[in-house]
Amino acid sequence: AHGGCVHTLAQRYLQNRADAEEVAQAVFLSLWNAAPKWKPQAQARTWLYKVTVNKCIDRARRARRWNWLKPGDVAQALEATLPDPAPGAEQEIEQAGELARVRRAMTALAPRQRMALMLVAEQELSGADAAAIMEVSPGAFEQLLVRGRKALRDRLESEDE
Repeated sequence: AHGGCVHTLAQRYLQNRADAEEVAQAVFLSLWNAAPKWKPQAQARTWLYKVTVNKCIDRARRARRWNWLKPGDVAQALEATLPDPAPGAEQEIEQAGELARVRRAMTALAPRQRMALMLVAEQELSGADAAAIMEVSPGAFEQLLVRGRKALRDRLESEDE
């Protein structure tokens, strides 16, 4: 049940399937190794996310893979949806373009701000759970969110100019 969540978070953060699979394997290997010493002080889900977050950030730092989208990904996505004459196809194309724009802007964020936004927006975790995962106080986590949202908004607004 948790395997999908771990892999999805890693895939969205790293934007590379092979790296995400390696991170997921490393997370579950860590779980296996820690199982004999496990003391349920925190929820297993929180611990899994915490390990996943740390391994994703470490992997990204080592690989220097901050590009969520490669050149041509947006064009391919748009070309794939252009032939659809169904009602709403134009809106889907517009949404795909906006999503790509947001993803590009996210790459410019500080890694911890980016992860904070992903945990809340994409993984739909509470602020308290996300703060525990990132090993910061709830107040510090809220500041990460505020700074991340502001930086993302500023980046998107500067693209509009």
